[in-house]
Amino acid sequence: MATKLDPSDLTDQKALSVIYHYSHPREGYDFPGLHGVESPIFAKHVQGLKEHFEMVDCSDLMDKPSQSGRLKACITFDDGIVDVERYVRPTLKAEGVPAIVFCCSQPLMEGKVLNVQKIHLMISKLGFDQFSKEFQSVADTHGYDLARDRQDISHLGLRGSHRFDNKTVGDFKRMINFELRYDVLDHILEVMFATHFGDERDVSKRLYMSLDDMRRCQDDGIEIGLHTHSHRLLSRLDRAGQDEEIRVCLNYFKHHLDLKNVHIAYPFGVYGVWNEDTVDIMTDLGLRSGHALHPKSISEKELDENWAIPRYVTNDLFDVDGNFTQNSFETLKTLRPLSS
Repeated sequence: MATKLDPSDLTDQKALSVIYHYSHPREGYDFPGLHGVESPIFAKHVQGLKEHFEMVDCSDLMDKPSQSGRLKACITFDDGIVDVERYVRPTLKAEGVPAIVFCCSQPLMEGKVLNVQKIHLMISKLGFDQFSKEFQSVADTHGYDLARDRQDISHLGLRGSHRFDNKTVGDFKRMINFELRYDVLDHILEVMFATHFGDERDVSKRLYMSLDDMRRCQDDGIEIGLHTHSHRLLSRLDRAGQDEEIRVCLNYFKHHLDLKNVHIAYPFGVYGVWNEDTVDIMTDLGLRSGHALHPKSISEKELDENWAIPRYVTNDLFDVDGNFTQNSFETLKTLRPLSS
């Protein structure tokens, strides 16, 4: 069920941000099971946002006041999927709308498919029930105990994850995304992925944007941001582990791309996936902002504090046809006058 836009403290609301991962046509896509916002629907999203908001990139979201008196809106993509260059960039260019894509460095540096995409790809191919059964079977074969081989993450205070999943699916996803030891998770997914998709390096080349793809995006007004090196949940790592995840990603993209302002989106995004160590590291490295995953508009206070910028998922804002839901549109009208 979509969440209503948050109308609290209306005078303090300055902007909203929307997160996407995949957006491509229904036909002719290399990975048809990856469910995203179909290209014609994405175009409607862009047109609807453009009609009612001042569309900005991430740097202008953080640093410049609205030039029109309207709320600002920023389109964001996570994971650096090739969809952005191939299908999203032409739509944004045609509409004159900027955006930002947050990218991980591991796929480019090591030819790896991120665990999050391995999971998405295998669920799309097998279905959730078969995927979870095979996951358990591989764990058993290699002597892992999925109940024992977990970290206690109760102290992280995670909240807001898997809002659209039923309890069975949500509990399993929380286990593999948030709790299972990384050495165990990595091994199980490597075994399963090799069985179902073959050469990981080949899939990685076809799934993620290359540096040249990213440069074309930059040329057309799409900023490149950081999404860490390997998409680990940062608050599960010690300070040295967090520093490595962020610093490796930063150094790689700063070396290869012209990054004027550096923004980061936290893997998995929900509150609790970053902590004080994360903020200290980002501050020391000169990053400009940190972007989360929480269904509310952005307040002036959040822009000033800059490390917990909330983002809506598309289900919070749009219906299946690509139009604003009635709930979201009515709330948007109370935040600040929309264009007529």
